[in-house]
Amino acid sequence: MASPPSNGAAPPLPLPPGPADPPRMRAPGAPRALLRVVTFNLRGVMDRWRERAPLARQLLAGLEADVYCFQEVLTGEAGQDRELLGEGYRIFECRAAMRCLSQSGAAGASAAAAARGLLSLACCVPAFAAAPAAFEAWREAWGAGDCVTRALRDAALFPFFGNSIASRLPPAAPAAAAGASPGDGGASPGDAEVLVLGSFRAAQRVRLLVGPRGGSANGDSASGGTNGGGGETEGLGAGEPAAVWVVNTHLDHACPEARAQQAQASWEGAIADWMAPLQAGGGAACILICGDLNAPPEEPAHGVLRRAGYASAYELANGQEAPPTWPSGLVAPLMDTGEPHCADYVYFWTAATQSEARAGQSKAGAARSEARARVVAASIAGDVPDEADPTLYPSDHLAVVVDLI
Repeated sequence: MASPPSNGAAPPLPLPPGPADPPRMRAPGAPRALLRVVTFNLRGVMDRWRERAPLARQLLAGLEADVYCFQEVLTGEAGQDRELLGEGYRIFECRAAMRCLSQSGAAGASAAAAARGLLSLACCVPAFAAAPAAFEAWREAWGAGDCVTRALRDAALFPFFGNSIASRLPPAAPAAAAGASPGDGGASPGDAEVLVLGSFRAAQRVRLLVGPRGGSANGDSASGGTNGGGGETEGLGAGEPAAVWVVNTHLDHACPEARAQQAQASWEGAIADWMAPLQAGGGAACILICGDLNAPPEEPAHGVLRRAGYASAYELANGQEAPPTWPSGLVAPLMDTGEPHCADYVYFWTAATQSEARAGQSKAGAARSEARARVVAASIAGDVPDEADPTLYPSDHLAVVVDLI
């Protein structure tokens, strides 16, 4: 067996060609999507990562999404997202654990600063990036599920652990609002903004441009969306390029009250409040809130989003919420256990026709406002095990796939 690269990343694997649409995605005669978004909790490097990495890579290649929202990903120098997708996507990092630790008091801020300092030294990066996967593989091999080794694993993970958005669409100039801070990739125009939620959780958002049908926002007809083409006169890209806000988050797994607070709370900056000025201000065809909400549909966090005008894209497309997306069926020595439930969602909001009612709107503006986004299909993916091992899946979560026009 060949040795892995020095940075701990798995060697690239040859991939079979994937279909343009996952199974069950689109009914015959349904409109072809202009934008495909996938939310997927990768489970980091836990639970047999090196065995399931080829499955995850093959799954993502087959889905061919325009935007992937990853949770429990080792981003930045660890490069788990880049390892799975290869080139062709821009990665917007959100190191949620590092962000939260840096705001948790003097000791946490010092630890985060020390980690950043070490990662600024090129000689340290390969060892730091390789440590989480190597240590977790050792824990699994020895069944070391005690709290001490878990804490050591978390210490190795925290410089990289969080969320990321991977996009092959160009970013639009952000319409910044209060409560946001620049993403971890820097503060240049188009970078994602980050909102710290506490409990080592964060949300990130980025404003992307979807090009008109038959071409991208950059004028490249090969990259304007998943399926391009078509003669529809409404929806995304019916005329000029349309801006779409994509939010990616991972809510607390421990208690429903914490999840509801992270969706919206009395303090400034919870997710629904964070996005409210952008709903009121216009400038986007739609808003998508994606992620692992860790919450069955009846929990308060969903009520918060629905009262803010959002609807579950899966429910819009299928008339009911998705089946359980956790656990997938993955069996691993130190795996999490619990009652199966739908944990993963894409929530959708569009301005509908509110802009037409604004006084003084020009005829051109009214024409553009008719191009409203809508959900045309949604499904789950990652629910097929390895051919040779029925206990091996791409992750312990299933992916949710949403198509929009």
